[in-house]
Amino acid sequence: MTSLFSILATSTQPASQSASAAADPADSPAAIAFLLSVLATGLCVLVVWLIRRAVHPDRLLLTGIPGRPNHLGWLHVGLIVGWAVLNKVTGFVADRSEPPSNSMLGQYIVMAGVMAVAIVLGNTGFRHGLIRGMGLSGRRWIVDTVRGVIGGLAVYPVCFGLVWLGQRFLPEALRRPHELLQSIGGGSLTMLEQCLAVALAVIVAPIVEETLYRGVLQTALRRLLGGPWTGIVVSSAIFAAIHMSVLPEPVRVMGLEVFAPIFLLAIVLGYNYERTGRLWASIVIHMIFNGINVMSPLLNT
Repeated sequence: MTSLFSILATSTQPASQSASAAADPADSPAAIAFLLSVLATGLCVLVVWLIRRAVHPDRLLLTGIPGRPNHLGWLHVGLIVGWAVLNKVTGFVADRSEPPSNSMLGQYIVMAGVMAVAIVLGNTGFRHGLIRGMGLSGRRWIVDTVRGVIGGLAVYPVCFGLVWLGQRFLPEALRRPHELLQSIGGGSLTMLEQCLAVALAVIVAPIVEETLYRGVLQTALRRLLGGPWTGIVVSSAIFAAIHMSVLPEPVRVMGLEVFAPIFLLAIVLGYNYERTGRLWASIVIHMIFNGINVMSPLLNT
């Protein structure tokens, strides 16, 4: 069951592990109880949300939701997609040469670089800057936090079900466990390294990825393609695709079991960004989602 937590939605450094993954340890009673409580709570929240959307379908359609004035264009989209492709090519080359695994410090450096790029793109592309234009404002943060917690709990059971289907029906050769989760639960990290890994997954990655993929990419695609849902769907597909891995010998795409759940998660993240015009709700959803995935290996250590 532990492998079902391998949908941690973070864009880490290129992978450097072998094609064969170690067997997952058995889940502890605490991990199972935690998972069941999250799934039960999430299903209840999801049912309530679906009832509310049935009463107010216009909110789901995002009708009348204003855009964010910006000058973002295909160049900005190309820079983000190009970086993602370069990341995958680097990972492919790394897997062929089998170098030492990337350090935690290296992953933090990469995240800092990505955040710097996102800030530069956002600061130059939004007419009203990062705070007001992109939506990095803390205005109504309490409401957005509640929205984020509700969204994170509601989407998790559906994502869990999609991962279960992928684990059940996809060939093992096309699946790949998440390295960061394996490291956290494998007992190979020191206490400091484990804290850094958890912070990377639960705090750093959600902030960086929401700023780049929702704040810049989704906004640019909404403007270029027309309409909020077009931007949400296309940016979500790109976001899910970057979580795939291309491995050599033989050349194959791995991690296909995460595409559908991460695509769904990104849809929810993008929807909340458009509904509020601010990034905090999406960041909280991302944190909740990653935090739930991290808890299982932590409870098994």
